[in-house]
Amino acid sequence: PAGLAPEISAYPLFVYQNPDARPYFRLVSTLPRDPVASGLGRDDPVAPLDKTRPAAALARFEYGRLDFECQGDRDGVLVVADAWHPFWKAYVDGRETEVLKADEVFKAVAVPAGRHAVEMIFDTSPYWPGVYVSIAAWLVFGLAWLRLSRKKRSGP
Repeated sequence: PAGLAPEISAYPLFVYQNPDARPYFRLVSTLPRDPVASGLGRDDPVAPLDKTRPAAALARFEYGRLDFECQGDRDGVLVVADAWHPFWKAYVDGRETEVLKADEVFKAVAVPAGRHAVEMIFDTSPYWPGVYVSIAAWLVFGLAWLRLSRKKRSGP
């Protein structure tokens, strides 16, 4: 395909790299709100304070948790190419902040100028009541099934 660089070509497996793809995360000056209008590569990147390091670096990547080290010469927005969800929580230097929507689907966090630690954590606590209700329902179902199967064996 046009614009893609072949990585592996072993029929029937073909793997291509998209050299124009946006990175997984980036620190930009404004929140991208419209994926069509913002277009590929039209972001205004924030310059790092220390030119030997990137403006945003992934420090930790775990299931349900992302930690970043950001350093910008001006206020910016850390955009992460993961789906936005209301259960994501964000912290800048330990203080909770809002998780924004970028390009209508990605998550983003406003980051002030300077050096900052950004944590993004997926809060699973709203799921637990549903889990407990499901377990209770299966227990009731299982006990009812056992009771009915014993009645059938013992006869009318």
